[in-house]
Amino acid sequence: MVPDDESPAEKILTEILGPPPTTSTWHRLRAQVLESAAVAEHEIDEILAAASARTMGLGDALAADVLWRLQTSVRLKLLEELLSRHGLDDEFPFVMPVVRRLFQFRHRLAHGFAQPVFLERKPLTLTVRTVTRGQVVSHSYRVEEVAWLMRQAEVVRRELVQVWAAIVPNDPAWHEA
Repeated sequence: MVPDDESPAEKILTEILGPPPTTSTWHRLRAQVLESAAVAEHEIDEILAAASARTMGLGDALAADVLWRLQTSVRLKLLEELLSRHGLDDEFPFVMPVVRRLFQFRHRLAHGFAQPVFLERKPLTLTVRTVTRGQVVSHSYRVEEVAWLMRQAEVVRRELVQVWAAIVPNDPAWHEA
């Protein structure tokens, strides 16, 4: 049951994560962010493979055997160039900013430590501590910011499917091989 005094962002997080305990380290949110980023990463690999391979079978092999080995930043640069080259950057203007923020957030959560969140303290924030070149760095995220990112990541995942459909060659032989 959702209390009536929750902010819209808190209601969204409650929808995503269920009712929160008194304190939480947000492990479920972390898992959802990591899963969302993994799915987006797979879709980006599929787009890059479809744009680069002569056949669908070769594209599958390229995605499975080669693209995953590239750094995420390299794949994002290739995706940005591909969107521009095909004139899709205007049609999907939020794909690149959202995936960059998603992957940055994913990286911090995957390699950092989320601090306990005290739900009775307002405003609600998630603090992730990472170690960068020997220095402890804290990154704080407002709940509203995290909720926005997760919703936009879902929209972008659907848009990546549309990008794939626009990139795939319109040649029946490409799909059969």
